[in-house]
Amino acid sequence: MQRDEIQNLLKSQDLGTVKPSAFKQVGNPIFPDQSATLGMATVREVVDTFRAVHSPAFGSIIPQSGKSVSVIGDSGQLLALDGNEVARIFILAVSPTTLPESVTLFVDGLPYVTGSTDPLSAVNLLAGMQPLFVDSNQVVTFTAVSATQTVSIGYNLVSQ
Repeated sequence: MQRDEIQNLLKSQDLGTVKPSAFKQVGNPIFPDQSATLGMATVREVVDTFRAVHSPAFGSIIPQSGKSVSVIGDSGQLLALDGNEVARIFILAVSPTTLPESVTLFVDGLPYVTGSTDPLSAVNLLAGMQPLFVDSNQVVTFTAVSATQTVSIGYNLVSQ
């Protein structure tokens, strides 16, 4: 395999579109012989470059991606991400309208946290907990026991 063959495979592509089968089709398995050394060096260079750029930022907050979502009611969907996104939820604020209530946050249908609220004062149900990370395969919902609530979450998108 020539050095320019593997570089042509990678031209105008990102890691989401590169398929390992493409390398096998062009060069079959790469064995550490004299003719494969340049191809292996090129692959190593590509991987090292990607690692140097992306690994230090893994899990870091993406600037200007902070958002908040509020839902009024006794149940509802708070967050459903698009595509290949990951969110870091750092606050779950609950403001009951009249009576003390119990609110449960669900992630993908599984209960994550349940907390009680005081009348007419907002409470952060995630206070003292580690931030919650969810991806686009998980839907975040809530259910209140009996009264109408204003439930809000604050989140940032993170690099992955």
